Amino acid sequence: MVTAIILLAAVAGAPDQEFACRAMAVPRRAGDIIRERDTVAVVCDRGAAGRLRYDAHRGELRARADLVVGDGLGRVWFPKSPAVAAGDRVRIAARIGHVTLSREATALQLAHVGQSYFVRGDDGQIFVAPPASAADE
Repeated sequence: MVTAIILLAAVAGAPDQEFACRAMAVPRRAGDIIRERDTVAVVCDRGAAGRLRYDAHRGELRARADLVVGDGLGRVWFPKSPAVAAGDRVRIAARIGHVTLSREATALQLAHVGQSYFVRGDDGQIFVAPPASAADE
């Protein structure tokens, strides 16, 4: 029973997105980030899986090999792009009454909209940044 529930959850994907068979609409080189806008929906091809890999550090899909227009990718779920990626330069601001304090920092991890994340200030201090917003994208 538990196995069936886990299997159904894995197949269902994210609630706002389902696994769809995709093919390349534009050419990409090995290692390039593949976004949903780079692909088109197609009829499923059983032999097309394995051309992409998930980059957990950046939270994105990357090409395993060079891809040309029309290359089938199989069933693909595209993760939402993070609002902030590790290594991004960000400006952290805090407002207290009429005063706003801000400072530059480097993100140490990726964060999606609404998630807090760790940053390193230019002085080397590590601290938690407030939740990422859509403006950070």
